[in-house]
This record gives sequence, structure tokens and C-alpha cells, in this order.
Amino acid sequence: MKKSKHNTCQEFEEFYKLASMNKKLVNLWKNLEGRFMPPYAPGGDPLLLWRERILFVLFLVTSVLGPIALIPSLILSFYVKRYDIALLDILAYGTAVYLLFSGKKVSLIKRAWMAFAVFYLLGNGLLFMLGFHGAGYIWLFGASVLIGGIGGMRMAIWTLLLNVLSLVGVGFYIAFGSPGWAESLNNALNVWIVMTVNFMLISAMITITATVMLEGLKSAFDRERRVSTDLRVSQEKYKSLIETLPYGVVEIGMDGKISFVNRACQKIMGYSPEETTGAYVWDGRPLHEEQEALKQEFFQVVERLPRPKPWKGQFLSKYGKLRDLQVVWDYNYDQSGQLEGFLTVITDITEKVEAEKIRKSMEEGLKHSQRMESIGTLAGGIAHDFNNILNSIIGFTELSLDDAIPASLQEECLREVLQAGSRATGLVRQILTFARKGSEDPRPVRVSSITKEALQLLRSTLPAAIKIKQRINSESLVMADPTQIHQVLLNLCTNAAQSMEEKGGVLQVDLTDVVVDANFATTAPGIQPGDYMKIVVSDTGYGIPSDIIPSIFEPYFTTKGLGEGTGLGLAVVHGIVQSCGGDILVKSEIGKGAEFSVYLPLVRGKAEAIVEREPEPMPLGQERILFVDDEPSIVKLGSKMLERLGYTVTTQTSSVEALNYARKKPQSFDMVITDMSMPDMNGDILATEIMKIRPGVPVILCTGYSSKITQEKAEAIGIRAFAMKPLRKAELARSIRQVLDKPSAKAPG
Repeated sequence: MKKSKHNTCQEFEEFYKLASMNKKLVNLWKNLEGRFMPPYAPGGDPLLLWRERILFVLFLVTSVLGPIALIPSLILSFYVKRYDIALLDILAYGTAVYLLFSGKKVSLIKRAWMAFAVFYLLGNGLLFMLGFHGAGYIWLFGASVLIGGIGGMRMAIWTLLLNVLSLVGVGFYIAFGSPGWAESLNNALNVWIVMTVNFMLISAMITITATVMLEGLKSAFDRERRVSTDLRVSQEKYKSLIETLPYGVVEIGMDGKISFVNRACQKIMGYSPEETTGAYVWDGRPLHEEQEALKQEFFQVVERLPRPKPWKGQFLSKYGKLRDLQVVWDYNYDQSGQLEGFLTVITDITEKVEAEKIRKSMEEGLKHSQRMESIGTLAGGIAHDFNNILNSIIGFTELSLDDAIPASLQEECLREVLQAGSRATGLVRQILTFARKGSEDPRPVRVSSITKEALQLLRSTLPAAIKIKQRINSESLVMADPTQIHQVLLNLCTNAAQSMEEKGGVLQVDLTDVVVDANFATTAPGIQPGDYMKIVVSDTGYGIPSDIIPSIFEPYFTTKGLGEGTGLGLAVVHGIVQSCGGDILVKSEIGKGAEFSVYLPLVRGKAEAIVEREPEPMPLGQERILFVDDEPSIVKLGSKMLERLGYTVTTQTSSVEALNYARKKPQSFDMVITDMSMPDMNGDILATEIMKIRPGVPVILCTGYSSKITQEKAEAIGIRAFAMKPLRKAELARSIRQVLDKPSAKAPG
């Protein structure tokens, strides 16, 4: 039955009281051992200590109790005038006292042989002098036991043989010397032989048994020492392994107190093992409420003893930083199988958690980018079809205005239609800009100048309760269309102002140059590491709910009421910024406002001035033009427009038929105006094939947008200009003359 800790403590207290009662005796014994015995080295041979102690006890008892036997023996020796016996007793006692005091000077073996010599000589002397009447047997027996215990089995056998020789010698002395002490016995020699045999039998039994016991004790000591050494080596290996692990190892008692931590915990939490040992496991939680919660959870585990399972949480390090930790724990039992606490293995997963957050952020950014790209593709397609419709509306309205009576109701209505068409054109351009497929005229521009102009324009339109502040700390250049940068600033500032209409607030615009590193670039998939201009537009309005932030750049998404907005403002901003190679990030907190951060890559160079052009008169001509479009209404419109400009027009509604016409009558036209997106054959391919038939013939390509043709590709093919839909008569007239009036543009013959 296992003893409880309480019983063990009670026994220890009783033992302590007993030891206290004999404290003087114990201290006296320790002082004697310290004075007469050589010091015992830790880790030495334990049997050597016991052999030293046997000799020490032997000499001490002889020295202290010897006079009790010595004095009567001397008196008797002097009385019977046996001075030789008295001399032997005095020599034996003196040798014992000398060997007691020489314990630290003379080695164990030497003292043992000296004691053996005294015992042997005294035993032999008493046997030869007194025979049956003396104590010679006892001294010989003591000599064999002593030397067997000190020297081992071999020395014990030799001493027994010496005793046999001594007893045989006494037998010869009885047979041939006839000592006086043998005359009183009949058949003294036979008696001596019987006594010798019995004595040697008993002496051999006891000597050999004692020697075997001491040898067994030596083996037990050696085995215990090996086990102790192996255990110490194992403990050192265990400790070394625990200390070199990259994971924190913590032992926790049943009261929640930490009893052991390894060095890895110091790397994780910052506290040294000395600082951690003795603290409670819940002390590392950052908040008092969390400490109490963990404390209750811990004691619930102690009470219920559930199945161990991994646990994750945040702990406060020594340097004030929160560390994300994963704790794997199990129960810790002592050697008797009693539960004494918990063993935990701690892994620092802070970097893993941060990487997971970045990965999720990148996934969300990628999903958002893909969603915006798909929406942009859809918006671009819709805008293309809408452009064709607007082309007919605006074009035929312009033709009707040419024939309308000035100042008539007809002219007034037509101008309203034209104005509405122009507004619709602007809406289409916004959609195309969002889709990043609108017309762009990028150049190095100084954003600070555009920002000042935009804010100056806004000051006169915003309520007095809204204050505008600006911090322009950058005069750098970005590659962009100045009009689009102006549009970005106006849209962002207008949105910010609208969020502060009710209570007023501060509209802040900041311009700074920043360096985007690789870590920051992972949070914004739209930008790469490098030098950027950061445009921050912030407000103190009501803010944007976090659940709708991912949707605010989608077209037609708005939180405003019906008729208060189109939902295209931020979508257009997003499209412009990404077309410039940048990105836009949003931060917002309900009740504290929103912050839009625009990142645009910097360029080196000189900003181009924006030149205001005076309206020019509409140029006319007489050349022959081949006009190709798959929309009949646009073909009809183009024909009417060009004829009024003085040109001779041949129209085709099929790119394939237009190519066949060019093959049959290659000299019947001086210029080709063709749509880009057409079934069977796109306009760039048609132009290439026609120029194979008529090298050098000028071509104007009409498009609302196209992802399949670029300025560089068009120039490589030989296309001279673009005409953007919806076609306006004045713009088309100027483009035609610019192309035809170039010397290289004249068609041969």
C-alpha cells in the first residue's frame, strides 16, 4: 500500500525529533569520524568508506573499551608472574590506539595489515603460552575476519591457512614439547585436534560468509554506482535535449505554478527561466479578464481531468508584444504514478499567423481584382454597344441641326438631344475608364499643380462647415492623363465632402513620396516594390462599414438614395489608378471617417504643359473614301457626314465584302475609314489586307475601345489615326485632313 505524502511527512517529523534528542551524540560521532577517518570524496568507492569505518570502529572500541579487559589481564599477569603476557597485551592495546590516531596518515591496507599482524601475533603468543586456557583462538578468528573483510576472499583464504599452520604448530608443541598447560588433560593432543577442527570449521564459515557478504555489498555498490552514473548521464542528455529544443517546454504544478521552463521559452516570451519559475501560468495573458478566464479554465481541467487537446492563444511577452502561441499539453506523473501537474510544449506561431493573415489578404485582393476585371470586361462590352447607339443619335442629330431653322423649336429640341447624347458619351467614357479601355494620353504630370487647382475649384462649391486642409510635400511626376488625375481628385474629394454634409468636418489631402517595400506590396496586389507618390484623401465623416468596403469600387454600387449618384465615381477612380500602374487602399472606422490612399509610380522627367487649343473651322475635302462598319445606321451616318464635308463615299457593311471591293477596284478610293470590331474580320486585319493591295493607302480606325489593338501595333500595321466613337463631324473632319494632307499619305495615281 502506498504511503501518502502526509504520512511520510509525519514519519520525517518523528525522526527529526529523535535525531534532535541525540544531537550531541550524533555530533560527537561525526566529529570523531572527521578527526580520525580520511575524507570521503564524492563519487568515490562506497565500499572503501565502509571498510574505513569498520577499522575506525574496531580501533575506537578497542581504545575506549580495551582498558576494561587490559587492566584485569595485567593484574593477573603480574600476579602469576607472566610478564610476557602483560607485554603482549600492552603492545596490542598500544597498536590499536596508534592505528586509531593514524587514520588520516596511514593507508587502509597498511593499517589493516598492521592490525592483522597484532591479532595474529597476540593469538599465536597466547596459544603457545596458555593453550586451552587463553584467548588465542579469538584473536586468530578476529585476524581472519578482519583481513577477509578488508582484503577480500583471496586474503581471507590465506589468513585461514595461516591459522591452520599456527594451530598445527601448537599441536606439534603439545606432542613433542609437553607444555605445562597440557599436562592437566588426558589425551591433550586428541583434544587439541578436535578443538582445532571445530575452530577452523566455524572460523572458515564465519570468515568466508562475512567476506562474501562484503563482496556482495561491493557488487551492489558498484551496480548502484553504475545505475547512478547512467541515470546522471541520462538526465544530462534529457536536460541537454530539452534545452536545445526549438519549442518551449514548461512543467506546471497542480496549483498552476510553473516549476520548470527551458531556454527556448526565453526566446519566445523574453523572460529568463529564473523569472518564469514560480509564476502562475495565467500571468502571461495581456488582460486581467483573460487571466481570470484562464485561471478558471485551468482549475476546471484540474477538477475534470479531460482528454488533452492542443490550445491556441495570445500571451504578452516581456517586451510588451503579443505572441500567438500553440500549446500542446499532457498530464505529468511522478515515479509512483501520482499526478503531480502538467507538461506543456509551446510553439511560437506568431509569424505563421501573420503569414496566414497576409495570405488571406492577398487572396481577398486577388478575388477582388478578378471580380473587378470581369466586371470591367462586361462594362466594356456594354459600353461598346452603347457607343454604336450613341454614334447614330449624336451623328444624325448633328446632321439635323445643320438643316434646322435657326432659333426655331426644332433647333432647340435637337440641341437638347445633342446635349443629352454628350452627357451619355461622358457616362460611356467613365465606364470605359473603369474598364481601363478608354482613350488615354499619358504624359509626365506634376500632381501637386493639379491638386491645387482641384482644391481651389472645390472651395467655392463646398459648405462653410467643411474645411479643406492640404499638405503637399511632393513635387514629383507621375505618368498619367492630367484630366484623369483631376477626375480622381474631384471624385474622391466629392465623396469625402458628401459624407460630412450634415455635421461638417475636415477634408484633408496629402501628397508625399514613399518607397513601397516587398512586405507592403504583398498587401496591395496592384503595385510592385518601388518609388511611389502617395495621395491621401481623408475625411471626418460617418465612415464606411467594413462589410461594404470590398464593394465600393464596383460600378453602380452606391449607398446614396435614388437620383443622388450613379455609383460610377469610385469605379472610375479605381480604373484610372490601375491604368496608371498604381493601386488604391481604403481605411475607415464608423464615426471617425474614411481614408483613401492612392499610390502612383513616380517617373523622372519634365512635366508637359496643358495647351488649350482654339476652336478651328471645320475643314472640307474632295477625295474618295471607302467607309466600312457592320452597323447599317453608322454606315448611313458616316456616308451623310462625309458627303456634307465634300467627300465621295463608298460604304460597306461587311469587312469581307469591303476587301473584295478593294481587290476589284483598288484605285477607286483615296482613304479607308473602318470600324475595329466587326464579325468575320476585324478592322486591323482588313486594313492590313487592303494595304497589301494598295501600299501606302491611308487608313483611319474607328473604335470605342479595343483590347486587341494598341497604338504601337496600329503604327506597325500602317494605320495613320484613330477616330473615337461616337463620331463627331468636326473631329472626324480634322482627322481626315491631318491624314490626307501629309505628303506620304497621297495615294498614287
